[in-house]
Amino acid sequence: MTLNTKQLIIFLVWSMLLSGCITRKPLKTRGAGLTDNVDLQLVEPDENSDAVEKIVHRVKSSVFGLKREEFLSLMIHEYQKLQLLDSEEKWRSPYYAEYKSRLLPDDLHMADVLKFLDRIGDAARKNPYLLKFLNEAGPAELRPLQEYLDREGDQVLPRVVAYALVSETICQIQMEDVDFLQATYDIFRQARKDLDVDFFDMNLFGYAKLTTVESPIEEFIEIRKSGRVEPDYLRKILPINIVEAIYTDKYLGAL
Repeated sequence: MTLNTKQLIIFLVWSMLLSGCITRKPLKTRGAGLTDNVDLQLVEPDENSDAVEKIVHRVKSSVFGLKREEFLSLMIHEYQKLQLLDSEEKWRSPYYAEYKSRLLPDDLHMADVLKFLDRIGDAARKNPYLLKFLNEAGPAELRPLQEYLDREGDQVLPRVVAYALVSETICQIQMEDVDFLQATYDIFRQARKDLDVDFFDMNLFGYAKLTTVESPIEEFIEIRKSGRVEPDYLRKILPINIVEAIYTDKYLGAL
């Protein structure tokens, strides 16, 4: 399989970041701005550093100089893209408004963001498929990624980090509060309704995929509320989902 530049970026950076979700450790915050700690320094990786450490360092360097307001603005943009926050920065559900201090922490500190990235790196090292790729990919395969990061990394990577932190926070609260999970699901369904998206706006595969994703979500929410799991839960829908994933990879040329 030949990876193009876009696939390399998604696989190396996005997979590394999202492999940290869910870490089950809430982000701890302090009462200082992102750049207020003059003693905070980035440690340069040396020749003995593994590929994950080098990638983590590159991602860290892209956000290290940001001010708190700049990083929170990136997070706000991600919440808006997810339809969770409107254009006037109002949460689309009272459940989200209730958790505002966690979703957009006013006391976010750069040290906490760096620790978050370290935890993601630790999780990435536990991903055998990602490590296998990093160990086997040679300079020729990675050169397009390096050139892209040299050219646009400082603009792209902060948005990736903001998205990862947004996803992490949402997942953590969903684990803790089933009503928040229900609210998230309701927001997405309402957003699709507002856009008037129906069967005729999607191809057959898209509609089937939507059905096989929504149904397990609804069942999962009910399980969370009742505290009871049926023995045959996901016995039928999971194999269908796997087949769909294989079909998608073949359609996109990844297999």
